[in-house]
Amino acid sequence: MDEILHIKNLSKCYGDTKVLKNINISVKKGEVVVIIGPSGCGKSTLLRCLNGLEEIQEGEVLLDDQVVNPNKKNLSKNREKIGMVFQSYDLFPHLTILQNVTLAPIKVKKRNRREVEKEALELLERVGLRSKKDDYPRQLSGGQKQRVAIARALASDPQILLCDEATSALDPQTTSSILELLQDINQKFGITIVIITHQMSVVRKICSHVAIMKSGEIVETGSVSEIFSHPKSDVARELIRKDEGDDISRAESSGNTKDLIQSGRKVRIVFSENSAFQPVIANMILKFREPVNILRADTRNIGGVAKGEMILEFAGDSRQAEEMQNYLKTCGIELEEVTDDVE
Repeated sequence: MDEILHIKNLSKCYGDTKVLKNINISVKKGEVVVIIGPSGCGKSTLLRCLNGLEEIQEGEVLLDDQVVNPNKKNLSKNREKIGMVFQSYDLFPHLTILQNVTLAPIKVKKRNRREVEKEALELLERVGLRSKKDDYPRQLSGGQKQRVAIARALASDPQILLCDEATSALDPQTTSSILELLQDINQKFGITIVIITHQMSVVRKICSHVAIMKSGEIVETGSVSEIFSHPKSDVARELIRKDEGDDISRAESSGNTKDLIQSGRKVRIVFSENSAFQPVIANMILKFREPVNILRADTRNIGGVAKGEMILEFAGDSRQAEEMQNYLKTCGIELEEVTDDVE
């Protein structure tokens, strides 16, 4: 798969403050990539650099091997390849839904009105809002406005769609429907999508690769499976720990068992797609007739594949802890020792 977007050694300053520091990311055609991190880490600034809305002090952004730069003569040509979806929708309140979608192709690209309106109606059909074509933005819900914003972004026939916190102002049900729409667009049109978010639910739902930011830097990159199974950075672990999507199952240890097991060895186990929904722990306890303390347990649907982890604590005086861990390994479960306190 060819690269469509390449960010090389990008740095951005506001006065003496460096807000982006040596960013390097490559995005392949057809991918859905999420850039995630806590508020204030520079995610939205990075996105504005990608479409030439912000000047950069160091490095470069290449879109289809062409440099994106606010000072370059080819900026408008490059922007024609980019669709933008904003958190605040940014629809024109005095225009109808159809007029909002057709405005740029007609006024900027000088295309034939009848042809553009035909394509716009097809896009509104795609996002489920053809019947709202004569309505005004004030008559729509937040989710409907975001669907219009997506249709408007697609009207320029972009190669890449940039979404800046496109679901953060929406309720969970509406967020899920917008993500399904973006996934459908990616799969049916082959459009590359880059999403800025602070929501791990977005990562779990549709993306293929993740870049994690902290304090203006990329601290970790990888596939969704890699990030959830083996997070390397503190910020990745924290984002996963705080992820409480509606498909998470949590297990709390009982008070009696916790009193029984103290100061034992703690291990983090990672379930594979085959083992996540099997009663592996219950079978182990039955086999060895020895309790374990479940300090934390999560299972999630990651891109349609079952993934999960647990942190177990074995009894401090256990003579079978090693055998029990070997049993888990034979069940296809990865283990690593945990030395930190578990909240």
